[in-house]
Amino acid sequence: PLTVDNVLTVGQVYYVMVAFTNNADGTFDICINNPPPAPNDACITATPITNLNNACIASNNDWPATDVLTPGCFTGSTYNVWFSFVAEGVSLDVNIPAGGPGVAQLAVVDFVTNCDATGAVILGCATGTNHIVLDNDLIIGQTYYVVVGFQNTAFPNTGTGDFDLCIDNPEPAPNDECDDAIVIPNNVLNHPTTCFPTIAGN
Repeated sequence: PLTVDNVLTVGQVYYVMVAFTNNADGTFDICINNPPPAPNDACITATPITNLNNACIASNNDWPATDVLTPGCFTGSTYNVWFSFVAEGVSLDVNIPAGGPGVAQLAVVDFVTNCDATGAVILGCATGTNHIVLDNDLIIGQTYYVVVGFQNTAFPNTGTGDFDLCIDNPEPAPNDECDDAIVIPNNVLNHPTTCFPTIAGN
């Protein structure tokens, strides 16, 4: 069979020419497989992640291509799919658990201009089931991107398929900043056995 991998442009017209030796004539079948890529194949169509509370989302990297940039830890294949999220906290834990279509590789990207490699910073990069852990590195309200690929991804069926992406971006405690300090009331200060309730957050 004739196989071309990541060389066509979506929306462009292509032609297939068929000929037989000795100019033989007769009927024949022609079979073609031109599957559409995952909807988040391009950075500009990144899938937004809205649940950042230690959640896993199901996705796939069906027939991806390469665009924008290739993180340094990506080896064996540069094909990828994209996700985005608006930071709710300053820290992050993201990983791909076991069970995907191969050896996972993922990175967290901070773009100066969305989906433009110029000035982009790779905040973290990991392979396999390893976690990317960022501690106090994010800015609340800013958009970040997660790019995912699998080693040895190739058309028609190597390294493509379903996977889970798990992400945790906890919100900080309401008194995380000094300006938001919680005043401890006098009834607690003046009573040795009265405890002030704990405040959750990161």
